[in-house]
Amino acid sequence: MKPIDKELACPLYMPQLDGLRAVAVAAVVWFHYTDFQYICGVPVGTLGVQLFFVLSGFLITGILLRYGSGRATDKLYFLRNFYILRALRLCPLFYSTLALLIILNAPTYREYIFWHVLYLSNVFQFLFKVDTYGTHFWTLAVEEQFYLCWPLIVLFLRPRQVVYICVTLIVAAPVFRYVFRDIEYANRLLPAALDFLAAGALLACFHLRLPVSTANWVVDLLAIFGVFGAAAGLVLPALFLIPTSVCLIFTWIIWRARVGFSGAIGSALMSPPLVGIGRVSYGIYVLHPIAIFLWHWFLFTAPVPGYRIFARIGIPKSVYENPITEISVGLTLTAFMVTISWHFLESPCNELKHRFPYTRLKTG
Repeated sequence: MKPIDKELACPLYMPQLDGLRAVAVAAVVWFHYTDFQYICGVPVGTLGVQLFFVLSGFLITGILLRYGSGRATDKLYFLRNFYILRALRLCPLFYSTLALLIILNAPTYREYIFWHVLYLSNVFQFLFKVDTYGTHFWTLAVEEQFYLCWPLIVLFLRPRQVVYICVTLIVAAPVFRYVFRDIEYANRLLPAALDFLAAGALLACFHLRLPVSTANWVVDLLAIFGVFGAAAGLVLPALFLIPTSVCLIFTWIIWRARVGFSGAIGSALMSPPLVGIGRVSYGIYVLHPIAIFLWHWFLFTAPVPGYRIFARIGIPKSVYENPITEISVGLTLTAFMVTISWHFLESPCNELKHRFPYTRLKTG
């Protein structure tokens, strides 16, 4: 048997996309950790999540088109390995975090664990109107639901039909958000995020199916529509237009980053700190709210609560309940947990990926 071609198990690496991941996760952490949460009325954390969605749609659809859509492809073999690889990347940290929340008796997790285990956190929040530690799991649920359905569309339809579906979803998602705008948590359901995921998917179709010059022209046009749509949404006002307009702008940013921005932007996106943060962005995203939960658990719920320890050694409440202290502890705990997760959980699982290439290996 020939040696395994690692490229069959992994998509082409585009380094500036790691920089974009770092920007996205920094926006989410900023939103959860500070009181300065809005830009022009749009939550910073929401922008970070939306950028993640467009990136996911682009990268996943790129894998599906590149490795799974050929006539000669063994589609069932591909689907099996695709889902195994997704599980290896996402599930170990997610389920380990759920286990920690259950052990420490975080609110709602023991009673409603099956909703989270089945990646239905967004449906749980929509039905029960509950916010607690781990609220951000709704985005992971949205992506898993997308990963479950989208491969079947891309693999078993023609590329042109996939493009039509992407365009339809980009139009339908803002309509869904507008119709259900007064229903709490409806924006956390999969249909409300489909314009972002579909915009990324459409970008992957352009990347792999169109001449570069044509694709550049189309993406530039989409970005122009996005700018005018965002302006119209603010002026009219028609705020439901803004998210879709933002996703069109994000497609342009990702399109440019795929080959590399030049100048200061390119240097920043490829700087070692941003690339390093981008590579562990999944861990940061999952764990940063859990770090705050652990701090609160230590202060008030641990067998020997922290507030008693601090009182005994003379540290006043104004110190350990200070927002700056909470942010500092949260960031430190996040960095520690992400390091442990990356080296002892995520990396070992990632090393198994070469065993599940997207296409069958030739023997000889």
